[in-house]
Amino acid sequence: MIFLSTLVATLLYKLHTSVPGPRGWAWGNILVGVFFLLRMLPAPTPEWLSIAVANGILLLGQGFTYTGMRQFVGLSPLPAVPSLAALLVGTPLLWLLDDGNARVALVSTGLLVLSVAIIAALVGRSDGSVIGRRLVIGLFAVNAVMLAVRIAMALGGSINMVPNNGGGGGGGMALVLFIWNIPFIFIGCAGMVLMVPSG
Repeated sequence: MIFLSTLVATLLYKLHTSVPGPRGWAWGNILVGVFFLLRMLPAPTPEWLSIAVANGILLLGQGFTYTGMRQFVGLSPLPAVPSLAALLVGTPLLWLLDDGNARVALVSTGLLVLSVAIIAALVGRSDGSVIGRRLVIGLFAVNAVMLAVRIAMALGGSINMVPNNGGGGGGGMALVLFIWNIPFIFIGCAGMVLMVPSG
């Protein structure tokens, strides 16, 4: 579903090159797809690649989605945001490779900030279809709640919040919160498609 969303977002951009925003959404989806590919690499993959670089790419992708949303509603795109998000989250992860919960809290905090920023960029705007905009706002609001729960559980420390990492008894909840990303990305892409005028 994630790679289908990437394809749909890219086609949306190619079909609507004159509409500001879909280019950022396409790049955002492409980079999130790269994140999932890096996270699925087999076990001998170095952690600096599968954790630090992968999560930096995830934040870069969400940053591009944010700049695309800003462009779509007529705000300045703030082009430095994706790179700053990736650097501010990806770089510290190199020193947190041994602390899974700290990694989860750091990445989730970066994603939470970007989710709230996307909501703030869209609320009160009249660009695009109302149903698409409401779907995207609602979806990012649910995502913000999921990320806040993930941060709280990771900072609580008694539960291992790293999906598929064993121990701590929180692996099931961690996996649910991780798997949430699949419908989030797919439904988010559908909302972006609905936002763009069909004419």
